[in-house]
Amino acid sequence: MSLAALSVAVARHRPFLAQTHGMVQPRRTVLARLFDRLYVPLLRRAAAVLVLTDEEEAGLREVLGPGGPRLVRLPNGVRIPAPGGAERSPTEVLFLARLQARKRPEAFVRMAALVHAKHPEVSFAVYGADEGRLAAVGQVVAEQGLGGVVAYGGALDHDAAVRRLARATVYVLPGVDEPFPMSVLESLAVGTPVVCTEGCGIAAALRRHGAAEVTDRSPEQLAEAVLRLLDDGALREHRAAAGRTAIAAEFSLAAVADRLEEWYGFLGRGA
Repeated sequence: MSLAALSVAVARHRPFLAQTHGMVQPRRTVLARLFDRLYVPLLRRAAAVLVLTDEEEAGLREVLGPGGPRLVRLPNGVRIPAPGGAERSPTEVLFLARLQARKRPEAFVRMAALVHAKHPEVSFAVYGADEGRLAAVGQVVAEQGLGGVVAYGGALDHDAAVRRLARATVYVLPGVDEPFPMSVLESLAVGTPVVCTEGCGIAAALRRHGAAEVTDRSPEQLAEAVLRLLDDGALREHRAAAGRTAIAAEFSLAAVADRLEEWYGFLGRGA
């Protein structure tokens, strides 16, 4: 379908944008290379190609080669919820993501052990579908003696997940190689301070806005960041306000739509 659409746009001399969703990357199989011999020359005729991450941009630059179209960053967007809602807990740290190796839920539990040693009143909640790491999480909970401190609540649908994020004191995502973690954005949108790692694909943007505590991947640094937020109400408020500002300016559905509208207006003016 995308090949046909590009062919029609080029044949009719229509200006167009493309968004490949990470599907056009350096490929070595014979079938993919044959397809790319037809597809890539058409893609090079785009006025611009929209990209999401550093990795996607690097792969596209390699595929398109010198003189290819401009690559334009366009983030995913989240809804800004209405004010109000559930009362926020003063002492709960939350993990809400799929339980898979890249998300590193075991690192969350090891962080919880370090924080619990200094703040035994704090509870830790883990939510998300099990994708192979639940048994390992349970093992670390047992090893660290955190039964009754770290609780697993299973998977949540989207609306329930957003409500849960809004109740937490701090949201922690210890993941690495995270291209664009929507749970981080949704946490910021509901005003919950975030701790994430440098492996988060939007870490640089969050740092630029002062919107999150960005750490290395070690449980020790994660724990230090969580403790800073738990111990300093003014810092929590600052990070929450900066997060809401970042969402409104860069990551809301409205902000994404505005950027798309600018580009289509640019094409419509024949530029």
